Amino acid sequence: MGRFLIAFLAALGVAASAVAQDSLNVRRLGHINLPTYAQAVAVVDTLAFLAGGGLQVVDISDPYHPMVIGYFDTTEYVRDVAVVDTLAYLASAYAGLTVVNISDLQAPIRVSSMITWDDAFGVAVTGSHSYIATYYWGLYGGLRVVNISDPTHPVWMGTCYTPQYARGVSVAANYAYMADQLIGLAVINISNPAAPAFVSGGLSITGAEEVVVVGNLVYMVAGIGGLRIADISDPVSPALVGFLDTPGYATDLAVGGGFAYVADGEAGLRVIDISDPAVPAEVGFYNTAGSAEGVAVAASIAYVAEGYHFGIYDCSAALSTPSSIIPHPSSYTLSAFPNPFNARTTISFDVPRAGQVELTVFDVTGRIAQNLASRVYDAGEHSLVFDGTGLASGIYFVRMQSGEFAGTQKIVLLK
Repeated sequence: MGRFLIAFLAALGVAASAVAQDSLNVRRLGHINLPTYAQAVAVVDTLAFLAGGGLQVVDISDPYHPMVIGYFDTTEYVRDVAVVDTLAYLASAYAGLTVVNISDLQAPIRVSSMITWDDAFGVAVTGSHSYIATYYWGLYGGLRVVNISDPTHPVWMGTCYTPQYARGVSVAANYAYMADQLIGLAVINISNPAAPAFVSGGLSITGAEEVVVVGNLVYMVAGIGGLRIADISDPVSPALVGFLDTPGYATDLAVGGGFAYVADGEAGLRVIDISDPAVPAEVGFYNTAGSAEGVAVAASIAYVAEGYHFGIYDCSAALSTPSSIIPHPSSYTLSAFPNPFNARTTISFDVPRAGQVELTVFDVTGRIAQNLASRVYDAGEHSLVFDGTGLASGIYFVRMQSGEFAGTQKIVLLK
């Protein structure tokens, strides 16, 4: 079999395996392993609050040595967290809204709960109201408005339904902006909390995960769709301004100072210059220890929830880097991260000019294990996820062909 494998590799034109770069213009300051999973993070002063398998409180006063100092156990998995003064508001899956008193950081206590009857996924708090993004068993999504003027007794005010899974929510003035998995951006008028009204939806962005509003622009991450930027100066008719595909699966973002910080799953933390919304450009990244699920930013420091890891990253070098330092690709490249991997890995590839791209996965015998892509791609950086759940552990080869280019990346599936 050894001779066959050598011949097979030679036929594929393998010269050497690509080596993925671990970081660019971003350095890690501190990192800790976590006792429970974390997918969302909120930062207040010298504290980080991590949502996932409960609520974890992390002291970040020394960014080189973060430390878990408190924990609140929830009956349901926590999707999101918002912190206001001494209260944390949790979107707790089927438990709905949970309000937690964090005055005692080492021993937070439950103040109240309100069942939403569907899966609470995102939460935003403004004034005396909380806004909860929900979905119900894949049938519909929606926004639930809750009066929290008395945190011990939250009162449901009104609901506005959206077509599909509602993930993230951001509030500005009289509007709530929601990431809806089917239509992309959903705009809801909340001037009357008892009767929130659907205003518009669209942008044709499927897989929307999170949304942030800054001025007249909305920034949205959409899984494999990366970063999308839209003009909402007219909420009735949002208009797509710019976009940037990221190499991983984007689930969260933070925006500040002309930059977007994207939690990009297995592709880690990505720093994007958005000073020109029409042409966002990546200026830095860090391949995090765990899958980057949630991100918060203070000054030039990014705080990333990475599953069973939590990392603190200095992005100052990226913020001072002209976006032109990262040019459009001048040649074809092919890589995979993570590698080795368990079940899923991100296949990244550069295309210097538009054209047909064929991506195929072979096993060591030369048989096709999976066809990944067969279509025309624009010039630029692209990525897609290879799911090997139904395949046996072992060595596989990703074959890329476009025009006269042919290249192969060895990948190792471990289960």
